[in-house]
Amino acid sequence: MRAWKTATHDDLPLLRAYLEANLAAVPGDRLRRHGMPSRRSHRFHLLPEGNRIAALLYQGASGFFYPVDLGGTDDRSMHALRRAIGPFPRVYSVMGRSADVSRFDAIIRRSPSHVVDYHLMRFSQTTVVDNRDPPFPGLSVRRVGREASERLLPLQIAYEREEVLLPGREINIAVSRTVLMDSLVNQLVLVAERDDVVVARVATNARGFGCDQVGGVYVDPEFRRRGVAQWLMKKLIEQIQTDGKETTLFVKPDNRAAMRLYGGLRFTVEGAFRISYYW
Repeated sequence: MRAWKTATHDDLPLLRAYLEANLAAVPGDRLRRHGMPSRRSHRFHLLPEGNRIAALLYQGASGFFYPVDLGGTDDRSMHALRRAIGPFPRVYSVMGRSADVSRFDAIIRRSPSHVVDYHLMRFSQTTVVDNRDPPFPGLSVRRVGREASERLLPLQIAYEREEVLLPGREINIAVSRTVLMDSLVNQLVLVAERDDVVVARVATNARGFGCDQVGGVYVDPEFRRRGVAQWLMKKLIEQIQTDGKETTLFVKPDNRAAMRLYGGLRFTVEGAFRISYYW
């Protein structure tokens, strides 16, 4: 049986290369922002295999887990992983490729309270094509930071109502404000404005090694179906490519408008993605 280990500073080069190769933007973002873990609520469990990593599990704060490549591990290795994360782990959400999430769900021997399935998509082009002028006059784009928090809060809340809010849950404005501020400080956020009014937003929600993950795409209903999202997404992809990275995202398969948008931008489906929630 291969033994799992907790990553240390000596594992950093191997860990960064592994996260980049697997397009694992979320754990890469946590490592980039918080450094090598030094506490139980933020650590990487690695399954070494010679001079490479065979599988990985990120264990974050507030019961967040992100497994990678668990599909190739045998049952004994999975039982060892269960012991490595501790006897009574708090589990709130598990995110990753569907096969990895299902494999991890099985070892904690609990059924998720709620599951959301997505397509994992990747922008595979080397350049952004046809990044033309705004789709209609008077529209401008700019990057924003923490100074825009109150202006963007209504869009943040509207986005959460449409795309994020789980069944039986209500919007918590204080939490929405905190999430928005974290995004403005740590992520790449672009807005489209007309007459000094924000009509759309696109952003990354994880900036990893080798790829950035897009999330929080929202257009005011009054300005939809006019090419705003596509135009703004091209600006974001262009900026990500300037930083030398690829672009990924995940989208619900039944969100036809989003699938048309990303397909038209030449994103390709990389596989099934899932978030399991426990409460």
